[in-house]
Amino acid sequence: MIPLTIVIFEDDPYYYRLLRHMLQTIDPSYEVVGLLSSVEEGRAFFSYHQDIDLIIADVKLRDGLVFDALSYAPDDIPIIFITSHEEYAFQAFEYNSLCYLLKPVKEHQLAMAIRKSMRLRKPASDTEFGLGNPATGDNLSFWVRSATGAKRIPASMVRYISSEDKTTYLRLMDGSTYPLDKTLEEVASGLRSDAFMRVNRKYILPRNQVKGFDNLPNGRIRILLYGDDCPEIIVSRTQRREVCKWLGK
Repeated sequence: MIPLTIVIFEDDPYYYRLLRHMLQTIDPSYEVVGLLSSVEEGRAFFSYHQDIDLIIADVKLRDGLVFDALSYAPDDIPIIFITSHEEYAFQAFEYNSLCYLLKPVKEHQLAMAIRKSMRLRKPASDTEFGLGNPATGDNLSFWVRSATGAKRIPASMVRYISSEDKTTYLRLMDGSTYPLDKTLEEVASGLRSDAFMRVNRKYILPRNQVKGFDNLPNGRIRILLYGDDCPEIIVSRTQRREVCKWLGK
């Protein structure tokens, strides 16, 4: 079973430690990736992290209501609200939530809430990396190995996929890198052709990461990606036409 990656919104350090202890007792494989104590921290967090399986949230934070931060989170992440303020229950259920718990929460209540919330969780694809079914357009995420087990990476976070020294790597927009246990060709076969393309023998690119290209001698082109430290991605003359058509150029 894939372990859950959980983020907690809580401005009380004591209650955060209590929740974290409960989660580790319920299942030691749960990975708590952060404490967010303000709306501002939540907005910044979701600008770079979309690969969360569960959100546990207090309603009132240091600088406002958590709903302002949750509007930046992906719509499909289940949310468990744990708060002292019962008056926000109706508003909370406008989000992806089945559980609104009042403090103090017992361990068995939290465990039950997690089981209930997982009904809202979208199942991973049957393919090894969760690439989805190209025929149906389901292309949501990759499953990669992490230090604690496995991690889900939304396709929207991918900057490019590369083959180096006979290993395939997933490169993310936040600069992190994960190896994949597939060849570049095998990975490409599981991706939607309108969103991803293998542009040469070393690179698969998401179309939304391509900023443009430079013309080179002999009919070749150099593809430019958004962001700094763009790798040298050269497309041959024979493949140029196909790549330009894919880019709509």
